[in-house]
Amino acid sequence: MSQLQNLVDVLGHECDIVKHLVSRLPEGAESYRPSEGQRSTLELLRYLTYCGIGAARWAVEGDVQVWKDEAVRGQELTLAEIPDAMDRQKHVLADYLGGLGSDEVADTPAKLPWGVEVPLGRALLEMPLKWMTAYRMQLFLYAKAAGAVDLTTADNWRGAAAS
Repeated sequence: MSQLQNLVDVLGHECDIVKHLVSRLPEGAESYRPSEGQRSTLELLRYLTYCGIGAARWAVEGDVQVWKDEAVRGQELTLAEIPDAMDRQKHVLADYLGGLGSDEVADTPAKLPWGVEVPLGRALLEMPLKWMTAYRMQLFLYAKAAGAVDLTTADNWRGAAAS
């Protein structure tokens, strides 16, 4: 299996974990906000529906506008629509990244949002993978703080309740 396919699989698993965490949210958790100025759970979930594909497209295409275009899709989603949006992102990521060649990933320069130029393969780790993982962890912590006290490490990393 190629390193690129491994990345696609890991990003897909991140989408699945988010869906699992959504299924474990207590009633009313979508309005939980740790403090003024931080995203609510629903706002965080909306962000998670596009941060993977938006970041991947930004890295590959080198244009922040593609990020903004992806962001528009997530802005008005309801809690009930999040799982389908995560499925969409998972499939779009697989199709989009699956169209890249190994040489392209290894040799094409890409610019990170803070201006550093790296190989595209690294940009795909630095942006979609790190962002999906970090914000999924934030969702886990929000869920726990909003009352889902029975969530465990397995919920957060495997996307399944502990057995």
